[in-house]
Amino acid sequence: MGQYSGLKEKYGAPPIADQTWQDKVNTERTNLEYATNPQLLTVEYRKLRAEKEDHEEKIKKLNIKIAAHEQSLVSWLEDANLTQFKTDDGTTVFIKDTPYSTVEDRDKFITWIMETGLESLLTVHYQTMNGLVTERLTNGQPVPPGIRAFIKSSINMRKGRA
Repeated sequence: MGQYSGLKEKYGAPPIADQTWQDKVNTERTNLEYATNPQLLTVEYRKLRAEKEDHEEKIKKLNIKIAAHEQSLVSWLEDANLTQFKTDDGTTVFIKDTPYSTVEDRDKFITWIMETGLESLLTVHYQTMNGLVTERLTNGQPVPPGIRAFIKSSINMRKGRA
């Protein structure tokens, strides 16, 4: 038994977040010919995990290629002083700039929070702080002290009509 097995009866299983996914898992389970053989289940489980790791490695390499193409497209558009262009098939390719931020000087940031009456920010998630920074940048206001902001440019596309 696991460390928390004794608590299962008291707390129960986690709720099913995606019933459609769980239905597919249940169907797969009923199709397992060796469901009652733990040795075969383990052998197949190991194979599937290895296959997944192989796919994940391929995805990592694919993501590097995607990033290289995306960065090249951003550079090309910026060098051409463009924000978008259309391909021969009508697809619109455009730059999407997204602000991000990070706390570089915690003391300065906390002082600013206290001085501006935004104490509730002391307990918020990173995304909320990032939203505040994005809002300030959008409104032409400076980034709060102690925060470093940067803009990540990415490529988005809208498919043309064929």
